[in-house]
Amino acid sequence: MCISLKMLIKIPRNIVINTTLFLLILAWGISKSFSLDSATYQAYHNIILQLESTEAKLNQEILRDRYELFFSYDFLVQSISQQKFLHYQLQSIPSFVQGEFKQEILNHLKLQKKLMEQKEARLETFKSKNSALKNSLRYLPFLIEKASPEFQKQSQFKMLEAPLNHLLYDLLLYNLTPDEELKVKIEGQIQNLHTLQQESSTLEIEFPLKLAITHAEIILQYKPVVDQLTNQLLNISLSDVDRDLEKVYIQSYKTALTKINLYRFLTYIWFLLGILIGGYQFIKNLTKSNQKIAKLNQHISELNEQLQVENFRMVAELNILKQMQNMILPKLEELQTINTLDIAAYMEPADEVGGDYYDILDTDGVITIGIGDVTGHGLESGILMLMTQTAVRTLKETQESDPVKFLTILNRTLYKNIQRMNTDKNLTLSILNYTEGLLMISGQHEEVLVVRREGELQRIDTIDLGFPIGLDEEITQFISKIYMELKPEDGIVLYTDGITEACNIDNQQYGLNRLCEVIRCHWCNSAHQIQNAVIEDLKEFIGNQKQFDDITLLILKRK
Repeated sequence: MCISLKMLIKIPRNIVINTTLFLLILAWGISKSFSLDSATYQAYHNIILQLESTEAKLNQEILRDRYELFFSYDFLVQSISQQKFLHYQLQSIPSFVQGEFKQEILNHLKLQKKLMEQKEARLETFKSKNSALKNSLRYLPFLIEKASPEFQKQSQFKMLEAPLNHLLYDLLLYNLTPDEELKVKIEGQIQNLHTLQQESSTLEIEFPLKLAITHAEIILQYKPVVDQLTNQLLNISLSDVDRDLEKVYIQSYKTALTKINLYRFLTYIWFLLGILIGGYQFIKNLTKSNQKIAKLNQHISELNEQLQVENFRMVAELNILKQMQNMILPKLEELQTINTLDIAAYMEPADEVGGDYYDILDTDGVITIGIGDVTGHGLESGILMLMTQTAVRTLKETQESDPVKFLTILNRTLYKNIQRMNTDKNLTLSILNYTEGLLMISGQHEEVLVVRREGELQRIDTIDLGFPIGLDEEITQFISKIYMELKPEDGIVLYTDGITEACNIDNQQYGLNRLCEVIRCHWCNSAHQIQNAVIEDLKEFIGNQKQFDDITLLILKRK
């Protein structure tokens, strides 16, 4: 029974409106109180610090590339790329930065971008000029050192060796100092080498003096240019802009933090005020509501008593239906009167009432075995199972032996009852007739397992032997039959899917292959021993898992 909330407590409209307004204002205050994200502040601040650090490392790398002979511009490229990336990240200004602080940060970012572009452009020129300078500084010593051994023994090399070494020494020193007197001295040394070159026409053939002079002139030419570019790069400093940006950002955070603390204080006061007023209203209305609740409790207690009576009645009906199912199952004494077969039968419903069906009838020496499985389980499935058993026994009493007519009449009878019950239940059903070693199989159910004396097992698929009973009014065209010969100690095993689809705690199914293997291993025993072996193995496999479907197993073995 459903009881609405308005039946329990009728809340006045003005209280609903006031409570809603209070909660909306409280939610607004809480959102304002937590609008300042310290993690966002720290992340943005860290980007500014990284930018300052990158600028310092970049200037150090410029100086290193300027004065070391062996150099690489990879770090310069990486540093510029990192600065651009950090600058791009700084464009996403945190939401707590407002007003004039936001405009100041935007101005600093604009200036920062301009300086970065200037520095990047100068760096390209620096790399070009510095590369030419370093190329000559590295190649000139190599050129002097690699003179041919034959030439080194000649007097001409002796004449060149001292001037060249002095020139090299002065050039290396000049590269490190801004000494103008040293520059004049180098220019004189270069002029002397020009004179030596002009006086000896064979000198150039033995030693590339002209090339050495050219490298010396390049060093003399490019050194002041590179120094000037280095100074310009170092003077384009982003550090001051970064520091100013950091100051504005920290100041904006402190201002926002002051506002947030005010919002938190006001929200706290508003919350306390709401608790006081709400508590008073709650106590006032609780007294009025208690009387109504007491009356409703009495009414609910009466309903519960009615429900208990109804539940007892339903349980009693289910118990009666369960007893009826057990009563119509073939008794052990009946099965023992069938001298030609060793028979064992087992059925365990998942609920109080099961939907599995089986029966074994001996009519004038013809043993009829029926096994079926009603969809689902419970009351409706149990009733359909009882109707099936009654219909099968009635048809057997009429001595109807044609499986097509047998199943057609049975289906038509159950179909009309199912329609009257207004349910969607149906069942699979196989009918087997055995007499003097000949077995006939008809109807659609699980596979029939035919087991030979030596344990050889044959699986008979019944999908083409019939159609689900009660699903359609006319199934004659779907019904067929097959014959099998059973020799002494041959037999059959019938089962429902409650065995093969039983699951363990890991949701793994027991499966038909495992069932077949247990049957093979124990076929040399009696039907009851085979049945017990299968059920024990199944229970061990299921373990503590709940049984979700009815379990039925029939073992029939020719004596």
